[in-house]
Amino acid sequence: MTETGHGASGGSASRAWAAELDAMEAHLASQRAAFASRGASVPAVRHPTPLDELGPLPEELRGRAEALLAATRALEGSVAEARASLVAAVRSAERTGRRAAAFVDARA
Repeated sequence: MTETGHGASGGSASRAWAAELDAMEAHLASQRAAFASRGASVPAVRHPTPLDELGPLPEELRGRAEALLAATRALEGSVAEARASLVAAVRSAERTGRRAAAFVDARA
């Protein structure tokens, strides 16, 4: 906090935001990898730095933050599409009335 109580100031605010954006980008990359591998290794929930500790986003980092937001929303869209596809497949299987095999006869 600065003396005014409004988070980091000047160059330190820019450095703090740059570090936070680095961490966000790294976490998004790990989420993309988990999604691509169908959740083989799901990253832990990330707790971002509270905004009151960061202060206002420096104007020079605005484009980077907007690009990160767009990339995050794109991944959210991909996850939602995959979920909807899975729900549709399950509902379709339920409508056909076919039941999954409860066991496999290894002698056959």
